[in-house]
Amino acid sequence: MKLRVFHSDKGDCLLVSGSGGGRILSDGGMKESFVRHVAPHLEQEDPIDLVCISHVDDDHIAGVLELLDNAMAWKVFNHHRANGDVDFNEPDVPKMPRIKRIWHNAFHDQIGQNAGGVADLLAAMVPVLANVDVEDLRAAAFENQAIVSSNKQAILVSQRLRPEQLDIPLNEGGKLIMVRDEKKKFPFGSLSVQIVAPFEHDVEILRDKWNEWLRENKEIVKKLRQKRKEDDKSLQDEVETMIEPALSADEFGDRTKVTPPNLASIMMYVEDGDKTLFLTGDGHADDALKGLKHIGVLEGDGTLHLDVLKVQHHGSEHNMTNDFAKRITADHYVFCGNGFSGNPEPIVLDTVFNARMGGDGPNRKFKYWFNSSEASEATQDRSKHMGGIERQVRDLQQNSSNRLEAFFLGKDDFFDLHA
Repeated sequence: MKLRVFHSDKGDCLLVSGSGGGRILSDGGMKESFVRHVAPHLEQEDPIDLVCISHVDDDHIAGVLELLDNAMAWKVFNHHRANGDVDFNEPDVPKMPRIKRIWHNAFHDQIGQNAGGVADLLAAMVPVLANVDVEDLRAAAFENQAIVSSNKQAILVSQRLRPEQLDIPLNEGGKLIMVRDEKKKFPFGSLSVQIVAPFEHDVEILRDKWNEWLRENKEIVKKLRQKRKEDDKSLQDEVETMIEPALSADEFGDRTKVTPPNLASIMMYVEDGDKTLFLTGDGHADDALKGLKHIGVLEGDGTLHLDVLKVQHHGSEHNMTNDFAKRITADHYVFCGNGFSGNPEPIVLDTVFNARMGGDGPNRKFKYWFNSSEASEATQDRSKHMGGIERQVRDLQQNSSNRLEAFFLGKDDFFDLHA
């Protein structure tokens, strides 16, 4: 199993490749980082079996929206060229690989459609527009305010998947992705995925927040609906009757301080033969433990050792606990964060380190991986923070009896971790 971890600004963007085939893209990071660091390495590659948007925050969903916009631009171009429109300009964006399925927990753009039990609620199928300007809302996309920009992007992503546009299957059986009683494993090539979170209670809270946003942003939703109609029409102009058949042929610490979107993060336990990976999104340690117990992978003493752990919420102190650090260990710990909001936080690195040094045998090594560094960050505050993290890790290494190794991503676009 190979895990490719991209430089993704303050967000997450990870590509999992199975030893026997199968590829999963977990989140897309920020738009600008996707354009610069991710898209060039996805162009014309093998299909992606699953794109999972762990939750609707800007730093996880924006890059996926860019991916879908690029795919849409090429689909419009190919339809025009296939029907004799030789003057239609080729898109100036990279071609994206075919996406076979998307997991994405958003809701409808009409409050009434979001009523009823969450367990059987169809996931979002709501308006979108190619090249919509989200800059007017981006300034508000910070922590608790991120719901403003992120919900708009969730609307955009969901609409991209409609049959009239990219026609990408959403979720499984049209239902929200969440923990269910059947404990099903989903195969993608040699990769096997089990849902660890979210649980229904947190999805219900997210739905309520979504409806609240809809009530307060009626004009934005109205605008998006209108733009959706225009965007659908771009696939039909001049060649409406000829294109229509093609559209359906092939082608989305302190838990009280963690936001509802983060608490509703999709967490995935991934297996490839005897190799294991835990993708945690921005979820909380308590929910991770609860979900791992639910799917039956914990040992009799309530512990689990993984090959790779993607540390939750960029190493935020609100999402890590001492209990989790002691019970869930790994050979490789991946930290996605570049100093934004102080993440990864020094106390989290210390917590994991102390848990490992106190609980493991004396010879078991472990490694910290960071998708950023002092040298890779352009802004002074983030560069300074990552410099402090590098010094902290060096100090930890000196006290680790050669057990702790570390890697910091420099100017490159990504690093590959082979489990």
